[in-house]
Amino acid sequence: MIQHFLLNRRKWRMRMDDRTLKLLLLQNYQLLERLDPDKAELYQQYKEILREGIVYDYSTMFDELPREEDCIPFEISEEVIEIVHMFIHIGKSIRVSHYEMKVPYYFLGFNHHDDDEWHHARYAEHYLRRLDEQQDLDLTSYHLRTEKKSYLSSYRDMLKVYHPYQYDDYLTYEVLESILNCYTHK
Repeated sequence: MIQHFLLNRRKWRMRMDDRTLKLLLLQNYQLLERLDPDKAELYQQYKEILREGIVYDYSTMFDELPREEDCIPFEISEEVIEIVHMFIHIGKSIRVSHYEMKVPYYFLGFNHHDDDEWHHARYAEHYLRRLDEQQDLDLTSYHLRTEKKSYLSSYRDMLKVYHPYQYDDYLTYEVLESILNCYTHK
């Protein structure tokens, strides 16, 4: 008897959570309807779907959001930021120390068509748009190349060499050479 009561309470709590979320969505759509008159009719439809509990149409409210498998995982975003900042550090070290490098040292991006890199490519585009233009990152080659090759494994190899020196103000010529030797341009 007590187990049955607890089970029903758990179900009710889950329903309350669902109802609370629906209420919050409903309130958001009411606000959006006032704030964005161009889409007011759409928000009215969403409110009706929620009020009427038309589960079949719930998915229409989320059409603008990516599917779960299309979302960029946190770890990938972190890795892209780490790679970009490594290239910024490389560029700053070369510029300040006036090194003449024998190998290219510019960031070329990621391959959109590679199953292992397309999340990286999407996040890199997003991140680079937000990045401060004052950074020592030469993106000329990145923007000029329409077809990006797969460099993720090279970037990861570079990071392994780079990690012990990432907090140094400037990288020495020898360290730069070691890092850039992992960078295979195809």
